[in-house]
Amino acid sequence: MKSNSLRKLASLVLMLIAVQIISAKNYYVATNGSDGNPGTENRPFKTIQKAANLVNPGDVVLIKRGIYRDKIQIRRSGTNGNRIVFKAFPGDELRAIIEGTSLRLLQSSHIEISGLRVQNILAQNGPPEGIYVEGPASNVTIRNNHTFNTFGSGISAWGVPWRSNPGNFNNIRNLKILNNKVEKACNGGFNECITLSNGVNGFQISNNEIFNGGNPVNGGEGIDVKLGVQNGTISFNYLHGLTRRGIYIDAAGILNFAKPFAKKIKVFNNRVRDCKGQGMALMTEGKGDIFDIDIYNNLFYNNTEDGLMFFDHPAGNGIIRDVRAVNNTCYNNNRFGILLNFPRATGIVLRNNILYQNKSGNLNLKAGQSATSNNLVGPNPLFVNANQANFRLRAGSPAINKGTTQNAPNTDFDGNSRNGAVDIGAFEFGGNTTPPNPNPNPNPTPNPGSNDIPYGKIIWLKANQGKAGYVVAERNLTNAPLKANRNRLGQWEKFRVENAGNGKVHLKALANNKYVQARINDNGKMQASTNNKLGWETFTWKSKGNGKVALKAFNNKYVQARLNLATKELAAIADTARDWETFNWGETTASGQKSLSEQNIAYSLYPNPTDSNNLVFINGVNNKETVSIYDINGAYIATKTINNGAIEVSELAIGVYFIIVNNRSLKLIIN
Repeated sequence: MKSNSLRKLASLVLMLIAVQIISAKNYYVATNGSDGNPGTENRPFKTIQKAANLVNPGDVVLIKRGIYRDKIQIRRSGTNGNRIVFKAFPGDELRAIIEGTSLRLLQSSHIEISGLRVQNILAQNGPPEGIYVEGPASNVTIRNNHTFNTFGSGISAWGVPWRSNPGNFNNIRNLKILNNKVEKACNGGFNECITLSNGVNGFQISNNEIFNGGNPVNGGEGIDVKLGVQNGTISFNYLHGLTRRGIYIDAAGILNFAKPFAKKIKVFNNRVRDCKGQGMALMTEGKGDIFDIDIYNNLFYNNTEDGLMFFDHPAGNGIIRDVRAVNNTCYNNNRFGILLNFPRATGIVLRNNILYQNKSGNLNLKAGQSATSNNLVGPNPLFVNANQANFRLRAGSPAINKGTTQNAPNTDFDGNSRNGAVDIGAFEFGGNTTPPNPNPNPNPTPNPGSNDIPYGKIIWLKANQGKAGYVVAERNLTNAPLKANRNRLGQWEKFRVENAGNGKVHLKALANNKYVQARINDNGKMQASTNNKLGWETFTWKSKGNGKVALKAFNNKYVQARLNLATKELAAIADTARDWETFNWGETTASGQKSLSEQNIAYSLYPNPTDSNNLVFINGVNNKETVSIYDINGAYIATKTINNGAIEVSELAIGVYFIIVNNRSLKLIIN
């Protein structure tokens, strides 16, 4: 009888879930809409708030381009597997603009905010933050947004409001802040550009750019996790040009509530430069304690004070213990590379760090208990090019093989494995990008089945399943989504393979000279949209033999050609590499065609070399058509539009180039 009741209950639950999925809706918002409309694409709402009042689990709110000035408070929640999404209408990313008012998520769970721009938030207009999350809440994702000129934080999450009792510090769970731009935040107001506070358990702050700091009168640090935060990662962020320090961990605790903490946090693969203050600091501005922190593979350089600082704040009486700072690079900071000035600090581990050309000294252990070993303090580490912020190591560097495996991370900043002898600093020697092949094969040929990875070569990829075609990075579309639907090989279907180390590659689209990224915070969708070469842009090359390959992204998912979708968009979503996750591939060149002398072409190029006015005339091509220019090694240079039968090439140096016209190549000589 009991078993029968359980079966009935399970059936009822499944029925409710099925009804919920079937009833999920898309709501549309547009500035020319009306809140009296039903919210369809043809009859959209006018305000985001109208949609926020109606959404249920599984619903998606699509916001079209334009400026929205009405206040927004989201108080409804999704469920596990049926989140609520507020995002820009496809193609309107960052053109859907919330102006002068904060976007606030209040006690909302299983919710996602994506692709919006929030700007010009003034204190007198209400809440000062750009995007604000308040608990209790769980499973909240903030991704691909841009906040600009906010009086308070660009993005903040508070378990409970300031001066409220945070209880057991478990108020917001599973929070993700991913791939956002936060610009000119804390412009006169309090807190930090990205703030987590008052009880956040389980968080990821990753792949964000925080820059162009505002007026720092009351705050302005880049990323601050404080007052009851735990079990989180701060990784792959780029912080620069801030008016306060870059990354800050602060246990805090000045109010008469339970003793707070900041614990079990990993800070890795971040780049922090040109900030006023430290690249990173650990302090406690109250009775709270900081412990169990890992800081590794970070680059702290050109900051006005220290690269990394542990400091006893005058307002604090808590402790710092069990912090491991390993394999970081601190260069050209205006005070110390690493400063330890915290008398109550214990268990501070400093290993494998490069500390070079910091103005007041490289390592200052003023106060606090620490264990130090295998740091490179003072000698020239022989960076590849410090002036260009390339802190990889050259051959002969005194940092090579001089680190210790104790506490060392498994991989370096580029994702290269630290097998065997460990190098000092954020980079392992030997993981640099291989230069392009100077003599590529002029004809596309399949790979003969070798396990070798075609580093430095230009390749094509073709979906292995069904009738799908070549993978294309369409440069004329916003963010260049990757699809497998092209039936011919042209410039948009070509990718240069760069060495990311340890059997991994970066793929650079020739169409727009951008790196392919698996948008891990966007359901693994693939785009050629970034200049970065971080974790998101790294793929494991899994040879399948016979000219076939599978690509495994940073989220440990395989890239799938999603042939069941009409658009055939690529996404890193599969757990195994079967037919849909396997691609045919072969080598090609920048032109993808035979050499000029071997072609029976319908175009002519005159003069060749160019005339004294730096004009190149191309007969047989209509005005307003575009042509692409590549150097002799196949590297993309520029795209030009035909005007009066010619293109102007004054920026090109003396040398040999190829002009690609309607998928054919013409040789261009400049002397």
